[in-house]
Amino acid sequence: MTRQIFASQRLKWIFVAFSAVVTIVSSMAAPGCGGDTPVFDKATQHTPETLVQEFIQRYKGLPEQTSAKAKANAAKAEKVLSSLPDPDAPSGKSARKEAEVKSKMAPQAQSLDSLIATLEQRLGELNGVSKADAAKKAVELIEKAPEIKDADRKTVVERLSK
Repeated sequence: MTRQIFASQRLKWIFVAFSAVVTIVSSMAAPGCGGDTPVFDKATQHTPETLVQEFIQRYKGLPEQTSAKAKANAAKAEKVLSSLPDPDAPSGKSARKEAEVKSKMAPQAQSLDSLIATLEQRLGELNGVSKADAAKKAVELIEKAPEIKDADRKTVVERLSK
């Protein structure tokens, strides 16, 4: 009986040692998380073109750029919401009041000046392109963009040309 116990314990230790060796050898053979620096797809990096496209999309979303129809729809929806009772009022923390505060703060946060400042900052952060070259390319693209009003285009071009 004692011999069988020793034999089974010996087999356990042989198995543990074998699995440790296999684990170590396989981790050395197949490189894991460490080592070389990762290579990213160059297409995912920003360029002046992509930054200008993003600027135009954000410009279209400015409160001053919304159409009269969109403003009327927003007013109608707000009127309907205000006629409904606030379900959170008894708890003291009203989601509706928070939404009203945020909607009042949003126009202050989204302005043409803030969009231009963001564009200027991001043009300066491009890899492999100087800020002056990126700004020059952005100005060319913005001058061709029909979505931007003439007065706003002039403001953007002046700020980027500095």
